[in-house]
Amino acid sequence: MLSMLYIHGGSCATGIPCLDNIGRDTDNFIVPFKNLVNNEALLINGPELQKFVDSHDQDFYGLTVSGIIKHCTGSNNANMNLLADTDEITIPFMISSQKYELIVNTDKLFMHMQRPVAFLVMKDTNKRPGDIVNKSDIPKNTYFFSNACSDHTIRFNLSNKAAVNQAGQAAFAAYGGAENEFFLDMPVGKSCRAFPGLVLGDFGAINSQEKIVVYTNYKEARKALKAFVGALHNTACSNQGLAVYLVDIENIPPEKDNMSIWVAVGGILGTFVPPNLADIQRVTILSEPEIIK
Repeated sequence: MLSMLYIHGGSCATGIPCLDNIGRDTDNFIVPFKNLVNNEALLINGPELQKFVDSHDQDFYGLTVSGIIKHCTGSNNANMNLLADTDEITIPFMISSQKYELIVNTDKLFMHMQRPVAFLVMKDTNKRPGDIVNKSDIPKNTYFFSNACSDHTIRFNLSNKAAVNQAGQAAFAAYGGAENEFFLDMPVGKSCRAFPGLVLGDFGAINSQEKIVVYTNYKEARKALKAFVGALHNTACSNQGLAVYLVDIENIPPEKDNMSIWVAVGGILGTFVPPNLADIQRVTILSEPEIIK
């Protein structure tokens, strides 16, 4: 649902600051909204304006996405998490002293908003949206999670009993769930593929492809995050001071060509340790800590 409600009075605030800021943004919301309608008479005719919005919903979704990217991401990403956890959002605004509200279904909204995010497990429960974590900040040659939590050594198989593997199979339906296997990337100096603590997937047989688990729909990523952490509670990952975060990996491809990995490790005689699955030097925290209890 994307709809316009014609408001005659009352407050023009949502309680989510970034939505209020979108509605106050003359250059990037009000003017483009008026340009989309392109009819002054229509702007003051509530029922007809409603019909116009409904029949041009793709344009208004685009306008809403642009506003959210500008006002609800970056240092304001805490607001983005609130949006993703709700069923609908309201953008209040005014045109010619008349109050309006744009009501947007968030399931459909996030389908229109492609934002690749990955899952990071850290031995740090104090990170907040906007924090930067550099690969160099993480101690080398030292595992911060137990082998029972996630495999320390991967040659030809992953442990079916490892907590991260089981939790990934339960939470990541978009990645095949129980048909595939999941593990945490290793520390630098211990066969690190991309970035220590990123959740990776192993897809297929011995010469299978490894990928960073990445969701492009932020709302679905939030659901998967909560399902993943919920499945890790009271497991071998508990009581280790671990938290899971959604992170931005700066649009780095989440996988390498399967054949190049296969050749690099010497085929079936190799150790199946893909070099530089992705060259990630830093990530940006997007969510509050989800602590593994």
